[in-house]
Amino acid sequence: YFFDFLDSKVVYRKYLGLLGYFAAHIYTLLLPVVQPARYWYGFAENFWTSDFLLGLFAMTIFTMMALISNDRAMLAIGPVHWRNLLRLGYLAFFLLIIRAMMNESNSIGADLRPEMWGEYLRHFNSLPPTRLLFSIVGITVVFLRLAVEFDKWRKRKPEIPAPVPVTPEG
Repeated sequence: YFFDFLDSKVVYRKYLGLLGYFAAHIYTLLLPVVQPARYWYGFAENFWTSDFLLGLFAMTIFTMMALISNDRAMLAIGPVHWRNLLRLGYLAFFLLIIRAMMNESNSIGADLRPEMWGEYLRHFNSLPPTRLLFSIVGITVVFLRLAVEFDKWRKRKPEIPAPVPVTPEG
């Protein structure tokens, strides 16, 4: 919308999204291997925690998007509903950003420290935390989408009511 030089690359957007979906799916499947105490043995106790629920909601949205990312689904659902369902991906991105921030601040996981993001942003003395990088990308995507909606709203012309015909009686 804002960058004309990317117009020729738009055709790859679906494939990049599916690649991201499968990478997130692999990450989800590896969680019980990497942190079995939380995601395998402690699954029942931790299921109702915010990081489980936010991740589950986000992956459900991404799975729905992956399932309908074809022409047959668009024809079955209709283009307007199809596009609106795909826009739920921005909500999923937002949920994952919140999840990443909560995970970093709550020290979920063996290698995380509560001050990790703040420490890096104050000193820049190491590689950035992975979740911080992904969160910055996610925030940028969500911000650009909100900017598109704001720009469309700003350029919308106000509806001018049709003139009311004046009759000779009144």
